[in-house]
Amino acid sequence: MDPSKNQITQLLRESSRTGKLPDLPSRDRQPLTIDQVTSFAPAKVFKGLVKQPRRDPRSAEEPPLNEITSICFSDSGDLCTVAGEDDYFTTYDVKTGKKHKYFASQKYGVDHITATHHTGNVLHASTKGNHDVRYHSAHDNVYLKYFKGHKEKVCSISMSPVNSTFLTGSFDETVLYWDLRSDRAIGKLKNMDGHCLTAWDGTGKIFAVAIPRKQIISLYSVDAFDKKPFAWVTIDDPGLDRIANPRPPIFMTSLEFSNNGKYILVGCATNAHYVLEAFTLQIVARLEGHVPLGFERKGVTRSGAEICWTPDSRYVLAGDKDGKVCIWDLNPKTGNADLVPPIQPLPYEPGPRRPATTLPTLNVMNEKREAGESARVVKFNPRYAMFASAGADAALWLPRKDAPAEDEDTNIG
Repeated sequence: MDPSKNQITQLLRESSRTGKLPDLPSRDRQPLTIDQVTSFAPAKVFKGLVKQPRRDPRSAEEPPLNEITSICFSDSGDLCTVAGEDDYFTTYDVKTGKKHKYFASQKYGVDHITATHHTGNVLHASTKGNHDVRYHSAHDNVYLKYFKGHKEKVCSISMSPVNSTFLTGSFDETVLYWDLRSDRAIGKLKNMDGHCLTAWDGTGKIFAVAIPRKQIISLYSVDAFDKKPFAWVTIDDPGLDRIANPRPPIFMTSLEFSNNGKYILVGCATNAHYVLEAFTLQIVARLEGHVPLGFERKGVTRSGAEICWTPDSRYVLAGDKDGKVCIWDLNPKTGNADLVPPIQPLPYEPGPRRPATTLPTLNVMNEKREAGESARVVKFNPRYAMFASAGADAALWLPRKDAPAEDEDTNIG
């Protein structure tokens, strides 16, 4: 065993013994290994985290369970904030696994919780009243700003990785460009012909916009925000012909660039997620083996936060309808990597796209529901080798093989 593997082994043993989180390897260290990824287990499970609706005595039906809808981590990786359908959001110290602060947003609702670069400050969408994006300070428990401009529900918030600007997409068929220092939008894309999903690349100079209704993904330069996209593609997967004829649509629910900037992860509500080459927008991999969350729950799309990259750009994690957490191995090298066999990046060719490579899951976790009954949300920590999953309950996962999950009843009434 080489020294680097010895260091990783010692790191995992120390994590299991002390309960402290191992640092995520940086670009000058080893990336996450298959052994690490396949040994993840829930180290802390939070039961009763979300308040449940009371049953109407006049109805014979049980109301659907409230669930957590979004999770974010601070840049430092020390704080994890979860937001739920009960109109509350809670911040946890991930090193101790203890509740840090707890906030109510019953007047506005809360969704698409997004960390800013100021520790403890988050953005979130409103679910009732109006469609403002709200900027909250955990330190003072106050809203610092209301970003007004959208006329319908906000379905995407993306913080720039390099500065205080962010993007929002909405069902009003617009994308707005904001700066935390101003409550007025500094840019606008309009008449997008459908609700919009957004994502930044790692440089903060390029962003992607997806229009699920049209199955279109476009790339824009932030320096030419009001100009036409410099690249676009209609997402089409011939592999879906084996499911139905005519070919079923691809319903996109999320976008995320890999940290190495080479790929775009496209989360979908249907039977496959996709990995696109970021420069040509070619589909290079189809991710299968999960049970899709589906289209509607309480009148809203269920999926959208259930899939993410690991920070080393090698693995993809996703939750599914049955509560499992699935992992796919994209098998690039460390750092500035390309996908290697059996996945072949497809050269750009006009006209119909060639079939993508189908990847089965590397591992499936939570089959015994030790981390809760559902996995509607999955998010990897940007700093530590850990991730969070959530549905009606939430869990923090560590790469520890033998440590049993520690349950904590966090019922709030």
